[in-house]
Amino acid sequence: MKHILSIIITIFSASISAQNVVNIWDGVPLYSVENAEYTEGVITLKNGAERIVRVTTPTLEIFTPKSKTENSPAVVVCPGGGYARLCYDKEGVEIAKWLAENGFVAAVLKYRLPSDAIMSRRPFGPLSDARQAVRYLRQNANKYGVDNKKIGIMGFSAGGHLAGSAATLTIDTLGSARPDFAALIYPVISFDKQITHAGTRQCLIAGLPDEAELANLFSLDTQVGMDMPPVFIACAFDDTAVPCYNSLRFADAMARNKQLCELHVYSKGGHGFGLGTDRPAGEWTKNFITWFSHFVADK
Repeated sequence: MKHILSIIITIFSASISAQNVVNIWDGVPLYSVENAEYTEGVITLKNGAERIVRVTTPTLEIFTPKSKTENSPAVVVCPGGGYARLCYDKEGVEIAKWLAENGFVAAVLKYRLPSDAIMSRRPFGPLSDARQAVRYLRQNANKYGVDNKKIGIMGFSAGGHLAGSAATLTIDTLGSARPDFAALIYPVISFDKQITHAGTRQCLIAGLPDEAELANLFSLDTQVGMDMPPVFIACAFDDTAVPCYNSLRFADAMARNKQLCELHVYSKGGHGFGLGTDRPAGEWTKNFITWFSHFVADK
């Protein structure tokens, strides 16, 4: 790929800092297949940014607010990367630090990327990790000073698809895994080939015998029901990687089902703006805090 100057595959090291990292699964992760030759690594892009690849052990890196209370809200943060890699710093650690500064316990999810090499059912591996992350925080709410009725999930790009899937779909019967709110930032929503992000769809479901059925299942706008948690969505009108029609479809489905949803479409920001402090789309951070205080915090 021309935007990658070099690819350096190493065992995941201290190059991406760990504050308080915990394994989310007690034992073998759901849908896991053992493969000793499949090892985690990091790729380095031309601009020096690092992306995690080939995740084998799903973890949460937990950041707590300085003025910690006994009942802080919590957010599982799902970095993007097209289900091929994790943009762990920009859409994980940076987001978690900002959330902690605003009173949240924030937990960055390093989730398994879909792969037939280590999963019995490739499309459901990442989602099972996201649901387990919510379940883990709920089960350990007292340990982290978390209000177990205010545990949400936030995702970016393909991570937004993962967060939206966790809020919309049920794939196991282990319980306590439904987030209490969701924030989807420039998310992939639909697998309709006219508007989807092709790489995200390719990594998650392409080539499987039931690809058509899975495309419908993972087109989240088709799965919105009458029992959704509140959802906040932010995207940019000039996003050419994941068109804002993805977000519009999900918001429309929420409205048709009379579910609580707030959508912000900013004039400029492109794709992958993260905190976006230098772009109009960077207003999403203030808008999210306001939305949360009005619709989640006091419920």
